[in-house]
Amino acid sequence: MGPEQKMKATTPLFVALTLIAGTLAIYLPACRYPFVNLDDPGYVYGNLNLREGLNWEGLRWAFTSIDYQYNWHPLTWISHMLDVELYRFQAGSHHTTSVLLHLLNGFLLLGALRALGIGYWAATFVAALFLWHPLRVESVAWIAERKDVLAGTFWMLGLSSYARYCRAPSRLRYSTVCLMLILGLMSKSMVVTLPFVFLLLDFWPLRRRGFSEPSPTHPGTTVPQRSGHALIREKVPMFFIVAVVCAVTLISQTEGGAVSAKVSTLQRLMHVPIAYSHYVVTFFWPAGLSVFYPHPAIVDPEGVHPGLAIVTGLALILVSTGLWRLRASRPALATGWFWFLVTLLPVIGLIQVGDQGVADRYMYLPGIGLSLALLAIPHTFSRLRKKVVLVTAAGVWLLCLIAAAHSQVQFWRNSDSLWRHALEVTDDNYVAHLNLGQGFNLDQLDEAMQHFEEAIRIAPDLYPAYVNLGKGHLKKNELEEARQILERGVAVRPEESLGRLYLSVALVYMDMLDEAQLELETLEKLDPEMTKNRLFQKMQRVVGAEK
Repeated sequence: MGPEQKMKATTPLFVALTLIAGTLAIYLPACRYPFVNLDDPGYVYGNLNLREGLNWEGLRWAFTSIDYQYNWHPLTWISHMLDVELYRFQAGSHHTTSVLLHLLNGFLLLGALRALGIGYWAATFVAALFLWHPLRVESVAWIAERKDVLAGTFWMLGLSSYARYCRAPSRLRYSTVCLMLILGLMSKSMVVTLPFVFLLLDFWPLRRRGFSEPSPTHPGTTVPQRSGHALIREKVPMFFIVAVVCAVTLISQTEGGAVSAKVSTLQRLMHVPIAYSHYVVTFFWPAGLSVFYPHPAIVDPEGVHPGLAIVTGLALILVSTGLWRLRASRPALATGWFWFLVTLLPVIGLIQVGDQGVADRYMYLPGIGLSLALLAIPHTFSRLRKKVVLVTAAGVWLLCLIAAAHSQVQFWRNSDSLWRHALEVTDDNYVAHLNLGQGFNLDQLDEAMQHFEEAIRIAPDLYPAYVNLGKGHLKKNELEEARQILERGVAVRPEESLGRLYLSVALVYMDMLDEAQLELETLEKLDPEMTKNRLFQKMQRVVGAEK
C-alpha cells in the first residue's frame, strides 16, 4: 500500500477521532451536572409517570397522553423512562445519554450527506459545524430538551433513507422513509418540515429535477429524473402523516395552555422577520446566548418595532429572491437557505407557543441549512491560494466555536448559574427572575423575594411570581403584605388553586375566618383533589375549630 493509499485509509479514522474529541471537549463537563429547575422537574424527576422506569403502564401513558407538558412525543417519554430504568435519577447519566445521541447525530449527518452526494470534506465540515456550534448547547445540555436530539436521530436516518430510495425507488425503501418520519414526529413535532426538505433535496444535491443531466449521488450511481408534479405526488402520504401530527400537536398545546394569547396577530407577524434575522446573526456570531429570550411584545406592548420589522422583512425578501435567482449556478446556497427558512416555520412565532421570542434550541435542525449554504463559498474561489485561505479560516472558525460552546456549557452547571447568565445577557427577563428566586434557599429569602418583585414589575400577569412572593411574606410573618400579593395573584388567575390555598393561610392567621372559609369552599369547587392536601386540611380544621 503506497503513501497516498495509506493516507486515504487513515483519513476517515482521523476525521472520526477529531469529531469525537471536539464534541467531548465541549460536552464532557455536562455529564457531571445536576438537573435544572426549568422543565426538568416536569419532564423527569417530578414526573410521576416515570418514577417506575420502563413498564407497560408508562408505555400506555406515553402514547395516549396528549396534554402533559403541551406535547405528544411518546418516544421522548420512552427515552426518559429508559434512562430512569437504567440510572434512576442520576442527572449526570441522563446528560450522558443526550451527549451520546448528539454525537451519534453528527456521524449520521455525515453519512447522510455523503449518501446525498455531497463531497467528503464538505460533508465533514457541515457535520463538525453541527456538532460544535454553540447554538446546539441548549438542546444537548438541557435534559428536558431530549426531544431535540432524539428527533435529530430520526431526521438524519430519514435523510439517508431518502437518498437510498431516490437511487433505487421501491415500496420497501419508501416505507422506510415514512417510518423514519413517523419516529421523528413521535420524538418532536418540529419534524413536520422533513417532507418539504426532501423537496429541496430533490433539487440539490439529488438533482432529481431542474438539471439537464442526472448528477451522481455516489460513484457509479445516478438518480432517475422525475417531473415536479411527480415529486410532489410522491410525498402526499408524508404530507398526510404530517397533517395528522400537526392537528394532534395543536390540540395538545391548546388544551395544555401553551398557546399564548398575549401576543396579537399583528405583533406575531411583525416579529417573524426579526426572529429570522436573530437566528442568522447568532449562527455567525453566537454571543450573548440565553436559555430564555422574552418576547418583546410581552415585555412591552410596543416592543415589536414596526420599522425594524419592515427593514428585516424587506432584507429577508431580497435575500430569498436573490438566492432563488442563483439557484442554477449556486444550488447549495439556495437549498441551504430555504432549508433554514422552512424548518424554522413551525417555531417562528406564527402560532405563539410559550412566552419566548426566539430560542437557541430551535436551531438544532434549521442550522444545518445555513451550514449547507456555506458550501457554495468554495466554488467562487478558483485559485488554490485563495482556497487555502478559506480552509484555514474555516478551521479557525470551528476552533472558536468549540471554545464558545465549551464556555456556554459551563452556564448549565446549575440553575443559579444558568439564570444569572440569562439576566446578564438579556433585558427584562422575568422568567430568569422567577426561576432564580425559586432556586434560592430559605436563608436567601430576601434576595428571592426581590427577584419575584422584579418579575411582577416586568410581567404583571405572572401568576407564579405572586404565589412565590406571597409565600415569602408568609414565611416572614408579614401577613397583610402576603394577603395583598396573593389577592392580586388570584385576580390574575382565578381558576388556579395554589394562590387561593396560600391566601386562605394568610386569612386564617389574620383571624379573617369568614373570608378564609369562603376561599376554602371556592378552592374545593375548583380543585376537588385539593381536599387531599395537608395544608388545606389543616386550614379547614383551624377554621372549623375557631367557629
